[in-house]
Amino acid sequence: MTLPDESFDRVLASHVISTVANPAKVVEECWRVCRPGGTVVLLNHFRSRTRLASFSERLLTPLTRRIGFVLDLSLESLLDGGLFTPEMIEKVNVPPLWSLVRLRRHPQERRCPSAEAIDGKALLPRHGDHPLGLLTPGVGHDEDRVEAGEALTRERTLVG
Repeated sequence: MTLPDESFDRVLASHVISTVANPAKVVEECWRVCRPGGTVVLLNHFRSRTRLASFSERLLTPLTRRIGFVLDLSLESLLDGGLFTPEMIEKVNVPPLWSLVRLRRHPQERRCPSAEAIDGKALLPRHGDHPLGLLTPGVGHDEDRVEAGEALTRERTLVG
């Protein structure tokens, strides 16, 4: 992206992470544009923690890859790079296949570990390029709160 470093208080990546060739780069880019202490919200399907569901997702991923997404992306591996502190992980929708994940960028961290280090954790099998590319820059929004009942803010949010 051609956005300035640390330019957003909140970054939203909805249904993006499992559709790109390199999810670690997306996480690194979210980290780069999010200010220290800011929030990144991911809404996506991540590999199940239950053995049977995880096995099924791994079997189905070659098929879903053909239409543009993977089912076997591990949230744990994605967050293992230490770029963010998880604040909330909540299953949403019925059936509960998608997760709403709220992450906080470490306030003191000013240098991003490289995506290559994160890639070494084997996030998912390589599945080639996808037409969605990385994040699609959005516009700033006032309605950027995740939790119901919170007041609206005037902070800048990147929606991808």
